[in-house]
Amino acid sequence: MQQVIQSAPVKKKKKQRDDGNDFSVEDASLPGTMETEPLPTPHSLLTTDADGDDPAGGASDSGTDLVLRNLENGQEKTFNNVLEYYFSKKGGKLVLEQGKNPKDSLSKVTVTLYDLKEAKATVLSNGGNEFKNFTFSDDGSQLAYLAERDARPKELQKFYKLWYYKAGMDSSALLADKNSVGMKLGMTVSEYGNLNFSKSGNRLFFGTAPIQPPKDTTLVEMDLVKLDVWHYKDDYLQTQQLYNLQRELQKNYLAVYHLDKRIKTTGLR
Repeated sequence: MQQVIQSAPVKKKKKQRDDGNDFSVEDASLPGTMETEPLPTPHSLLTTDADGDDPAGGASDSGTDLVLRNLENGQEKTFNNVLEYYFSKKGGKLVLEQGKNPKDSLSKVTVTLYDLKEAKATVLSNGGNEFKNFTFSDDGSQLAYLAERDARPKELQKFYKLWYYKAGMDSSALLADKNSVGMKLGMTVSEYGNLNFSKSGNRLFFGTAPIQPPKDTTLVEMDLVKLDVWHYKDDYLQTQQLYNLQRELQKNYLAVYHLDKRIKTTGLR
């Protein structure tokens, strides 16, 4: 049997292809493209909440329904308000970011891990503004992702943190942020850095970047004089410099966390 992932380009960020067993996953909003992948078998759903994991949250897309179907017996499990989802490499785990329920003003964005073999769901994070860069270790026993969970809607600075989960934990735990031991002064976890586990799963690589100063909102935009000056000794024309600006702002430096030794983060420039 093959797993089929059917998705629509509506309210869905992205998905990850992996090897698994006999399940299908589809976005229930609109018909989309079809891709084949294998996955294991769920039974009943058990939910475990993350106690005390409840920081301030922000506005979020409500997402769409995601249907998990067992291709052997036709049983289905529907996850509501899904914004983003990923399978582990071997297909035994499914992580979902679920948005707020538009009918419930007290609902929050959550990150949930679903074990297809045990048919068990565990809430890893409850509440936050944005979650991204989900990545599993090769054996699927470890998961890491970035999250911005503290900023208010109009705050000018937002700081991302690195969160980590390992099989057996009740919920995800904070692994690194701008205040972590080993993080260089003036640096923080970069939202643009790629997350990757080493093949052994003992190390986790992530990106760090200088903290950007907040935008000065005391200046009136229409009163500002804008002038681009190019010098003949510049490596690039001004138009190319402006084109490269966004890429420069996303520039980050590789760092590693030694999970087997719980050693401080180390910059790898």
